[in-house]
Amino acid sequence: MSMSHLVANRFALGQMRLLLNANSRKQITRYVLTSLGGYIFSVAGINLTTQQFGVNKILSYASTYALLYTIDYVITCRWVFAVDSSSSRIRKYLVFLGLSWLVGTLTFALIASILPRVSMAVLVNLGVLFPIRFAVSKFWLYKPLRGDEPTERKI
Repeated sequence: MSMSHLVANRFALGQMRLLLNANSRKQITRYVLTSLGGYIFSVAGINLTTQQFGVNKILSYASTYALLYTIDYVITCRWVFAVDSSSSRIRKYLVFLGLSWLVGTLTFALIASILPRVSMAVLVNLGVLFPIRFAVSKFWLYKPLRGDEPTERKI
């Protein structure tokens, strides 16, 4: 085995240990709850604004998700990963949103071309992307910066 393989394997093992500790399990649970809340909020918000108030579907979708992503950023910073917000983290979040949308759309297109039912494609796409989104959030987007307080915060 080459040196680069050993380094890669040690890195992967270290990341797995980080994912399996008690704090990470708590973060995963909170991330799941926050994500489920976001899915419910988006479906309810879009349905409410289009069906009850007659708002254009595109405008409803855009405004619901703009509000959702703002709320999601604050909750994920403060409750899931307990880190401070910063201008650099907000920029990273915007990049994360763009890349998430692009990757999600591409993987959905691929999965939907294989599976006969759209609802199944949506669920499989969520199942594939969810662990990737969590790992990127934990190890890049919400990675504690110098000056972040390590204490747990309430929202």
